[in-house]
Amino acid sequence: MRLRRNLPYWLLLAGSCLWMAAIWLAPWAAEQGWPLARWLYAFFSPVCHQNPDRSLICFGGPLAACHRCTGLYAGFIGGLVLLPSLRSLRELLLKAPKLSMIPVALLVADVFLWPNTPPSRFVTGFLAAFPFSLFVWAAGEQIQQAIEEAGMDLPPAAEQMIAQMGAGGVALGAIVFGFFFNLVLFSIFATIGSIAGVATLHKKGSSF
Repeated sequence: MRLRRNLPYWLLLAGSCLWMAAIWLAPWAAEQGWPLARWLYAFFSPVCHQNPDRSLICFGGPLAACHRCTGLYAGFIGGLVLLPSLRSLRELLLKAPKLSMIPVALLVADVFLWPNTPPSRFVTGFLAAFPFSLFVWAAGEQIQQAIEEAGMDLPPAAEQMIAQMGAGGVALGAIVFGFFFNLVLFSIFATIGSIAGVATLHKKGSSF
């Protein structure tokens, strides 16, 4: 598959960075006494326990996500930034997506098999999410290619994308991975942003 750093990619990267920025903004907003802090902590609470003892302290308070979740989101962003330049690794993961379960196994071991530390929680989270960003990027690319090649409206393009991903087993792996490691909401927002951007420009007749 040919992956491009086009509009869906940049929308995905921008949305991911905004998500991470909100995590860091929460303690700063609390320090300033802004009501925004309560909203940010409440927003992330469904996907993270937000235990202060297991979260990085910044601006006098804990981040809106724990060490492990922060590592997951950072790894997702890191994958989007670095994988475009790592062609061999990118092609290997697309040909053998099961390899992405190796860092997931390390994360599970860090949770259950030995005493973990803040650095181990962050690093294993980072490594586990790093390859996952490739699959979401590939999904966005499939949507755009389907629209460009067939002139489809968004719903048929999305259906074709799901069929293609299902054939490769990528969708199932992505959904299970995201659910188990609190990336569902993050992935939904990032993917919706990519789909909405592609659909909007397609309706306007713009090219990428």
